[in-house]
Amino acid sequence: MAATWHALVRIGVLLLLALGLTACPASVADRYPPLSGQVRLPAARGVQATTTEVGTAATVSLIDPATNVTLATTLTRDDTTFTLIIKGFTPKQQPYYLEAIKGLGGNQAGNDAVRLRTLVYWDGVAWSALTAGDASINAATTAIAAIVNLQAFAANLLPPLMNRLTLDAQAPSGYAFASAESGIDDADYQTVAALVSQVLTEGRDPLAQIRHNGTGYVRIAPVSLAFVSGVMPDPAIAGATLSLYGGNFDSVPGANIVDLNGAVLPIQSGTLTRLEVLLPQDATSGTLTVGHATVSLTVMPPVGGQILPLPTPSWPPSGSGTDVKGTLLGRYHLQGVQP
Repeated sequence: MAATWHALVRIGVLLLLALGLTACPASVADRYPPLSGQVRLPAARGVQATTTEVGTAATVSLIDPATNVTLATTLTRDDTTFTLIIKGFTPKQQPYYLEAIKGLGGNQAGNDAVRLRTLVYWDGVAWSALTAGDASINAATTAIAAIVNLQAFAANLLPPLMNRLTLDAQAPSGYAFASAESGIDDADYQTVAALVSQVLTEGRDPLAQIRHNGTGYVRIAPVSLAFVSGVMPDPAIAGATLSLYGGNFDSVPGANIVDLNGAVLPIQSGTLTRLEVLLPQDATSGTLTVGHATVSLTVMPPVGGQILPLPTPSWPPSGSGTDVKGTLLGRYHLQGVQP
């Protein structure tokens, strides 16, 4: 009798557990379908970056345009596809940015990063995107995302724009855009799509370089900031001439601003890759600054009260070193540059 009772209790517990499990609400990840697609780039690529380099192991992020807060992230696979699981938050019935970003050169510091975007929309039941059938991210979606962003993210544009891009091998971007009643003029789309492809071919960020100047969409010129790759002599001699080697210096020597510990130094001569400056007699060790670039400088007093001639550089040159594409401090060439 006791054995029968225990068996009934066990059966009852199992039934309660089963009922409890079926009664539990589904998790957020179960309620909302994932976003999936592929990071695609134009077929024509420059030497700066390959399609595989940009599309593989890129970070894909879902961003709320109202707050610019990242809500979920994932990485692209070896075949440049991705699946982003919706978990940890409840999507609102609104548009979102879906962005792919990848640092070039193995994500090494100082290298440029390529950024692509698309727009997705949660209607309360399912996701839709600019591309028909999935949420792929490419040059065409980036062009439309740029236009929408430059129009202060007019949310009413989004529903009519969904599913407007379809694969088309004949189109320069690889996608055809059905512009009729989309809210975006086809001529504007073609202009921005061409600019995006141009910037991507150079391995740069199109979203950082495309602007509206009041009459049309244009590309702003990338800023190449000055950088310092070496100084001679090292250590420097107070009261002597100091040679600065680097790149992107102003072609007019006097237009460059060089200071040591906050004191502006007189420039004697210069080129795009070399500046000759005069150190004051009371110069001391500290931070030497050329524009945004800085370098630690050691200054010694004159030897025996005399200033020795400037020695010839002994380190091997490595080229002009002027290939700096808008990074804050430039790309430092450890072996110096050709004067």
